[in-house]
Amino acid sequence: MDDESLVRMERILLATWPPLEVEERDGWVAGANGGFTGRANSLTVLRRTDPAAAHDLAGWAEDWYAQRQAPPAIRVTPLSASLEPVLAERGWQWWRNGASVMVGDTVQLTAAEIPAGYTADGAAIADAEWYELSGHDADAQNVLNAMFDGTSPISRHVTIRHDDSGMVAAIGRGVVSDGHLAIFGMETAPAHRRRGLATAVIGDLARWATGLDADRVTLQVEVGNDRAHSLYETLGFDDVYEYGYLALLA
Repeated sequence: MDDESLVRMERILLATWPPLEVEERDGWVAGANGGFTGRANSLTVLRRTDPAAAHDLAGWAEDWYAQRQAPPAIRVTPLSASLEPVLAERGWQWWRNGASVMVGDTVQLTAAEIPAGYTADGAAIADAEWYELSGHDADAQNVLNAMFDGTSPISRHVTIRHDDSGMVAAIGRGVVSDGHLAIFGMETAPAHRRRGLATAVIGDLARWATGLDADRVTLQVEVGNDRAHSLYETLGFDDVYEYGYLALLA
């Protein structure tokens, strides 16, 4: 992936998983979200930065996060990989597990249907049943409700129910920005796994997103989650780049 495409993808991922507080300086975007998720509480670097400028910007980031009583962190992508020596000099260390960014074709995925015996519906805002399967506590739910308030960004929360029991069997969140559908929050209840419900959630979101002129779809798979990675490969997703995290920890 060339630099221009990578920057576009990083901006899409910022827009579709939006920190509640954002400030940008010279191509470095600092985000804060009350500590909820690494992506929303870390720096996104949108340009290659020489070492002298990197020291200045890292100092700005350290002050910015200190004011919010949070450790400064950065998602290390191919655009920012060269910053590792500079940040290591300042005491930054590898932090949490990273992920692979995968991209597929939205129209191709619209063919994924809901299996017999199940029904899907969707809403702009997640409800209590959606959150029950997601496993998020009340604090996280409050943050997510602020991030996805039904107006901006454009989002859909899919809930698949078992027809007989009415049980919520699978969920997922789709968010559209700049012609891209970004998928998050995929979960399937243990009793309903291996029935194609994850694929069905993706199909529902793809059909919704095509109505919003989104022709590409992206999701992120945690490094080491080989089962999910294999599933997405069979659906036509390709790896485009990986990222990890560096942080200045106490």
